Amino acid sequence: QYRVTVSATNPEYGTVSTSHGSAYYLDTIVLTANPILGYQLAQWNDGNTENPRRFVLTQDTTFTATFRQAYADRCGETAYWSYDNQGTLTITGSGAMYNYGPENAPWQLFKDSIKTIIISDSITRIGSHAFYNIKGITSLTIPTSLTQMGDYAISGCDSLTTLVWNARSLSVQNLGGLNASQLSSITFGNAVVDIPNNICNSMSQLKRLVLPASVKTIGYRSFYNCDSLVYVSIPLSVDSISSEAFDACGGIDTIMYNAINLSKSTIGSLNRPSVSHVEFGSQVEYIPNDMCNGMTKLTKIEIIDGSLDDILVSYDYHLKMKEKGIALNNVCYTEDDRKTYGKNL
Repeated sequence: QYRVTVSATNPEYGTVSTSHGSAYYLDTIVLTANPILGYQLAQWNDGNTENPRRFVLTQDTTFTATFRQAYADRCGETAYWSYDNQGTLTITGSGAMYNYGPENAPWQLFKDSIKTIIISDSITRIGSHAFYNIKGITSLTIPTSLTQMGDYAISGCDSLTTLVWNARSLSVQNLGGLNASQLSSITFGNAVVDIPNNICNSMSQLKRLVLPASVKTIGYRSFYNCDSLVYVSIPLSVDSISSEAFDACGGIDTIMYNAINLSKSTIGSLNRPSVSHVEFGSQVEYIPNDMCNGMTKLTKIEIIDGSLDDILVSYDYHLKMKEKGIALNNVCYTEDDRKTYGKNL
């Protein structure tokens, strides 16, 4: 039998293990360098950098590993990270990032120096605790490709005030510990289809919301308790609004409504008592039942670049508006109402 001896030149940064301490001629041996958090294998004593490393034993052999501080490495099967020592952490590659514990992401040693995080547009998942407790970042851009965020992925980022959200759709409604109450600005990209649940929950500094034309669904409590919100624009593409999406938004004054496919039963959370002005886009063909029911301060309804001749309303809705002193002239009633109340309506 031949002996295999392993060691590290700087053992304070890692250890070395072997599959066999001794073995026979031509046996295959596996060496593994085990760096501590924030370090990586620099090389073996013969210059090889493979880790783990396989070799065929032919004599007594000694291997020594040297470790160095890591500034770049793998953070997923096809995802990679790098730190430029100037405050920028960059995630490149594609696919999902690894999950981590609260303090063991590989860039942990640079945590207090990181000011900027750049995430490639091919990354699909931010791993658990990936950016946990990085307090130096003030803004973050979420890529279009993202479909999932792990637990606490961005939790504890206490200086984060600006969020650019480009993710088309999160398959799991987990925002990674995002604290919307600290945000002063959020921008939704033009490819966003689904507004995630709770994304702006209690975002007290949100005043004006204009959603891009790509949005189809507005999630559960997505804008709940945004008490400074005064203007909301609903794009033509929206076909679903959660019943509590705008609950506790006591300051909404104006709604610009463009939706043409919105279900009658999904409008409830928009009819806030504070609303005084509702604008309907020129392509709106039907005003949902109870659209303005409960808007006790409503004084003005406008049709933008269009005519009320083209808009269908229910007879009950018309009566409610007349009770408020708001005239809807030259409207077209729904077919069911014409059958019920007469064709001359």
